Amino acid sequence: MSFKVRVEPEARADLVAAFDWYESQQEGLGLELLASAEATFSLLERFPEAYYEIYGDFRRAPIRRFPFALFYTIEEESVRVIGIFHYRRDPDGWKERISHFLKR
Repeated sequence: MSFKVRVEPEARADLVAAFDWYESQQEGLGLELLASAEATFSLLERFPEAYYEIYGDFRRAPIRRFPFALFYTIEEESVRVIGIFHYRRDPDGWKERISHFLKR
């Protein structure tokens, strides 16, 4: 069974900001980030339970080669990505984002 990955607008904005920063550092590096993120999305389509729950029903999937992780939850037959956070820059930002989504 394949799950549909839904990327929330806030998570998409996180990824765009990271892309822009990496591209400003070295041309093409942002594209490598996007490719690594896409590989993680593909993994979640097939194996959404591959990563442990870290906060309630929310899970963290690292993006290979970059210090970022996708934060997501599994909802019936879909994976809902609510944020993409840098491990060091904002170590608690994901908790705020999860709290925001739980209030919806």
